[in-house]
Amino acid sequence: MLGRITGPFGVRGWLKVVSFTDPPAQILDFPRWRTNAPGEPPRELKPAEGRAHGKGFVVRLEGVDDRNAAIALGKPELWVERDELPALAAGEHYRADLVGFEVVNLAGESLGRLDHFVDLPANRLGSG
Repeated sequence: MLGRITGPFGVRGWLKVVSFTDPPAQILDFPRWRTNAPGEPPRELKPAEGRAHGKGFVVRLEGVDDRNAAIALGKPELWVERDELPALAAGEHYRADLVGFEVVNLAGESLGRLDHFVDLPANRLGSG
């Protein structure tokens, strides 16, 4: 997941966006985002411009020209296809790739398998 739309910004269709990328401004480097509302097929959104604002970003999307259109988008999660993600350096992993791995302590004792991550307000991915 790249981030989330958190609501409209102003009257000209701009949106507030929280980024989960590292660094956070990298979310603006993706030429298209995908989102899906419950019961609907994935939708493609194209950022036209954006900038840092407070703890997040404000973004104008192509085809979203007024506040009503911005409100109609809701507050969806934003994502891209796996092949659109930047290549990683040796020893780096995307968080989603860790799900299913066995967790062991330094003594080699199994602590279980990683099932999922929980993003809480104090965590980097849950803040903003």
